[in-house]
Amino acid sequence: MPLSIHNKDDQSNTYTVKTILPSQIGMSWPDGYIEIPETGWFKFEDNKKITVAGGEIGFTNMYIEIPGKDAYYNQKWVIAIEVKTDVEISETIALAVYPRFLIETESNKSITERPAGSMGISPAKLNLSFQSVNGKGVFEIYNNDTIPHTYTIRPGTPKGEMQRQILHSPTPSYDWLPDPGWILLDIDNVEIEAGSSRLIEVFLKVPHEMSMVPQKWETLLFITPDKGPSSFVRVLIEP
Repeated sequence: MPLSIHNKDDQSNTYTVKTILPSQIGMSWPDGYIEIPETGWFKFEDNKKITVAGGEIGFTNMYIEIPGKDAYYNQKWVIAIEVKTDVEISETIALAVYPRFLIETESNKSITERPAGSMGISPAKLNLSFQSVNGKGVFEIYNNDTIPHTYTIRPGTPKGEMQRQILHSPTPSYDWLPDPGWILLDIDNVEIEAGSSRLIEVFLKVPHEMSMVPQKWETLLFITPDKGPSSFVRVLIEP
């Protein structure tokens, strides 16, 4: 992923770039994401200093190296980048900007260890179809905390500011499901003991007249614990 830096000064400037956690600078982020466990996984192709001539644009490539553990599938993370102007000894003000990035790791229902985080989900995406045989899906909620938690699950689509902030809103080539009420759950409020997990069944019930439309839809299943960060499962629906 490229990072571009536009130097609007007349003179050449050198910029230092580094990764930070959003909480370090009081930055907010959308519900459903947590801070990345290790900022060092996010790297820059070149060194962390970029010199850009006055009026020009400089570039560096960013990439992420996540350890190959099953625990890091089905994750939703946030990270921030500090881009700060280097200053001379005689200067007193250093300008900085802090772009924020959202990361969603690959969805995988066949993991062999518990997902990372105080609450884990698997898989992070469900694929449902209008066809009755494929109109059902299952995902699992993991309570990785040391105390029991009660989780509320509800289908919905992001609104307002959240819709503008969430990554892929909706997934490319999909539209938001017209009515989240077409998604049914076997249970929408569940208590899970510490260290345990619970399977949640998801059903699709689309009105007959709508099931004849060759449309690809998406909705989200928001999972909110009584305490702690929330998450969501993407539900992708095809004819």
